[in-house]
Amino acid sequence: MILVALIVAHTAAKNKRKAVNRRSLFGPIGRKLWKVQQTHALYRSIFVKRVYLLLYIIVLSCYHTKSSGREPYFRRNKKMKKLWALALAAVMVLSLAACGSKSDTADDAQGSDEQTAQDTSGGETQKLIVGFDAEFPPFGFIAADGSYDGFDLAMAKEMCVRLGWEYEAVAIDWNSKDAELSSGTINCIWNGFTYTGRENDYTFSDPYVDNSIVMVVKADSGITSLADLAGKSVMAQAASSAVDAINENEDFKSSLKEVVELGDYNMGFMDLAQGTVDAVAADLGVAQYQIANNDGDYVILDEPLSSEQYAIGFLKGNTELRDAVNAELLKMAEDGTMLEIAQNYVDQGLVLDSLCLINK
Repeated sequence: MILVALIVAHTAAKNKRKAVNRRSLFGPIGRKLWKVQQTHALYRSIFVKRVYLLLYIIVLSCYHTKSSGREPYFRRNKKMKKLWALALAAVMVLSLAACGSKSDTADDAQGSDEQTAQDTSGGETQKLIVGFDAEFPPFGFIAADGSYDGFDLAMAKEMCVRLGWEYEAVAIDWNSKDAELSSGTINCIWNGFTYTGRENDYTFSDPYVDNSIVMVVKADSGITSLADLAGKSVMAQAASSAVDAINENEDFKSSLKEVVELGDYNMGFMDLAQGTVDAVAADLGVAQYQIANNDGDYVILDEPLSSEQYAIGFLKGNTELRDAVNAELLKMAEDGTMLEIAQNYVDQGLVLDSLCLINK
């Protein structure tokens, strides 16, 4: 378009002494303008179409000889010819500038949107760091290939996928869970974590599993009731709800020979198998897992020691993280995701009827 403007200006200056008829001057310029306006991509803009129309009018008025045969005033005036040529060039340059400005504005708007997106996504991604007991199947354990597995971990991992969060599972000493949470090494405890009786110590999600503390004995021990454990040794995991359940049943505790507190349930069941202890006080899911993986070696006494519920625990006062996790937990229960994940752990002792969010 600038080239067209220069052609018009040059032609107007060159023909200052002689009249130029419409065919010799307007024809070539008009054809040039017509070709440009038909092929140039910018012509698709309504604004530019109007600019081209204006150019046609200017060229026509500049070079068309009136019916009287007298040349227009600007053709007879040297200064006016230059002014018209400059005006024509200015209009064409302005049309380009306007189009460029419009394009730049669109580009700037797009760039602004992209920057906003970058600012939004550029912030630190939320990371869920799950503290769990690696010896607490089927909720958390080390799989045969060495990876961390379990119902609770699978739930946490799926939740992070749905929320677009980073996920990390950290195996912890259960006795040190409070220190790990307070230090920020983990930001939640999601591993068969008992809610009942701890409501004031943590910020909790809604309970999602009904649990019982049960007694597991060897199948051939002859022990069939809690009363039969009088004078016997009972193992429980240190700092667990099983210890709390024993302590709360003072008559039962006083009837025992001793309560042995160990770091994890694997050690406890090894002691049970060897006869070092007579029973293991364990969560129902853990007991079911041991029975499923030890054909006929163990049985669960019919009488539970206590009943409780599991929930996801957060540092006291961390309601922001709790609210986000809890909202997604409820969605997973409602849309069937929780049940679908749970079915993968039935063979490892998970009881589907214990999923209280599903069975409400």
